[in-house]
Amino acid sequence: MKVLQFRGVVLGLSLLVLQAGVVNAEIDSNFVASQRKLAEQGLAKAQYNLGVMYDKGRGVPQDYKAAVEWFRKAAEQGIASAQFNLGNMYNNGRGVPQDYANAYAWYSVASVSGDEDSTAQRDLVAEKLSREDLSKAQAEAARLHALIEKNKGE
Repeated sequence: MKVLQFRGVVLGLSLLVLQAGVVNAEIDSNFVASQRKLAEQGLAKAQYNLGVMYDKGRGVPQDYKAAVEWFRKAAEQGIASAQFNLGNMYNNGRGVPQDYANAYAWYSVASVSGDEDSTAQRDLVAEKLSREDLSKAQAEAARLHALIEKNKGE
């Protein structure tokens, strides 16, 4: 139990540091290593943290493909910020081919998960989709939501 409490403190502090933008490219290598270890163990907040580090090039070389991978892992575990960021990656074609349908789907999931900015972004992206593509994007959002709910139950 002490390990879990320690992990929560490390993750909580690291998430605050990353969200505050205090961290620059000179992040301590021990910090990166600790986040990677926790992320590889499946801890969603650490996976999100690594996604942010790769997206911004903080403590690691900027790598949008790696950011997408880590955001996806965290997003599939229900981290709303990761879902929103994944929507951004698809919307802007960073680390993945630009894909408005996938951006819509991830923004939708993030909106349901409580991310306040996602609804507006989803609605902006919807304007770029044909009716048919919008219908497919909505079906994908429903599929992702079901997957995430299943993952939460495991």
